Amino acid sequence: MVADEVRKLAERTIRATREIGETIKETQSDTKKTVSMIGSAIGKADQIRDISGDVERAFTTITERSQALTESLGEIVRSTEDQSGKVAGVRKDLDAALIEAEKIKRSYGDLVGGERGSS
Repeated sequence: MVADEVRKLAERTIRATREIGETIKETQSDTKKTVSMIGSAIGKADQIRDISGDVERAFTTITERSQALTESLGEIVRSTEDQSGKVAGVRKDLDAALIEAEKIKRSYGDLVGGERGSS
């Protein structure tokens, strides 16, 4: 009877040992998967960090180019205003010259007409 009890205890011990071995294997497998997932997550975090750096550099470039464009547009506006003032001056001079030309034409017409009448 004692031998039967010892045999049963040995069988239970063997079963428990196998179950513990399987549990250890499953735990090792799960640990490997977890380590792999953590490694993958770290890789993705590195990629995100690199991408965010690229985005930051792109925004910096956009900002710098926008500032340069604003300055260029300001120069164009100032130049256009200057040219507009010069064109207005030329137009004023042309209008004055046209008025003078009309006066000369009338005076010439009066002079020529007056000479015909006296001949």
